[in-house]
Amino acid sequence: MKNLVLTMFVLLSTTLMIGQETEKKHSYGFIANAKLGFAKLKQSSFVTINGNVNSGDIQFFYSLPSGTYFSTGIGLLEFNANGVSGGESFALEHSYIRIPLYINRSVSIFKDQSNNKINAFGGVGIYGNTLLKEEIQTLTTTFEEKNGGWNLGLGFNVGLTFEVNDYMSFGIGFDTQSDLTKMKKNDVERKLETINTVNFVYKLNF
Repeated sequence: MKNLVLTMFVLLSTTLMIGQETEKKHSYGFIANAKLGFAKLKQSSFVTINGNVNSGDIQFFYSLPSGTYFSTGIGLLEFNANGVSGGESFALEHSYIRIPLYINRSVSIFKDQSNNKINAFGGVGIYGNTLLKEEIQTLTTTFEEKNGGWNLGLGFNVGLTFEVNDYMSFGIGFDTQSDLTKMKKNDVERKLETINTVNFVYKLNF
């Protein structure tokens, strides 16, 4: 995780250095993200489990003329994995609600070119995270638990956006996140680590 955070920090710094600032006004709007990737689940009474992540969120943002913008909203994350415990196969599904709070920066890559449409962005932030439902299925039974507690995490993102017009942009990026604290409920502790996703971005400005 430390190496991944360092890599993301270098990418974020490079992104901000190579771009050129554009003259912008204060603006606000919405960002929708769809994410696909992988993560690791650490949970008491289990070995570390590798699984798939499907995630999405909608965030409100407020942008300053410098290109710095703040964003927050609400998101849903699904973690799915298969494994073997005690000689029995199982399928595990987790559903999380996430509340991110990020500070980001967007810069123009080709400021001197006419009709410039491509921007690089990078950001860092924290998120609150709650487990809505855990479901574990085996060949003989199904176990469910709801409201698995809250924890906090840290995330980084980098990417590129393409401006369709003054109000709408599409983009693609990379996001890495990891829970900083553990959820604790009914003597069970759990956290998600190394959540790496490819992000598909839709941005609407007002």
